[in-house]
Amino acid sequence: MHVSSIKAVVLDAEERSVTSHLVTDWLEKLKDVLYDADNLLDDFSTEALRKDLMGGNKLTKEVRLFFSSSNQFAYGLKMGKKIKAIKARLASIESEANTFGFMVHDRPVETSFMIKKRQQTHSFVSKDKIIRRVMIKRLF
Repeated sequence: MHVSSIKAVVLDAEERSVTSHLVTDWLEKLKDVLYDADNLLDDFSTEALRKDLMGGNKLTKEVRLFFSSSNQFAYGLKMGKKIKAIKARLASIESEANTFGFMVHDRPVETSFMIKKRQQTHSFVSKDKIIRRVMIKRLF
């Protein structure tokens, strides 16, 4: 599924969530797994930065990493398990989405909760609404 298709499905889901608690729950599950995926990517970035900041030549870095508390083999296994768990959750969420029959539109549909009309403003003011300083000075 492409990002534009995902966006269209989410828009349809948000529209339906107004009347369906099941769809609201589905959106919450999707949001939770996406936050977890984002945290996983942050972990990868942090680990890459930590490796870059470590001093010494390549062999020294590898030996230090192997014997450190963040062993690369153990780190890879741990991250692999997290990735599999996220993939399983996404598959479950996708199968739930199929039961709802969300519509994939060619372009995003504007829904009533997305459209917020702003009050139109202008610089025109009628003469009777203007109070001049001269009038105010006369009052005091």
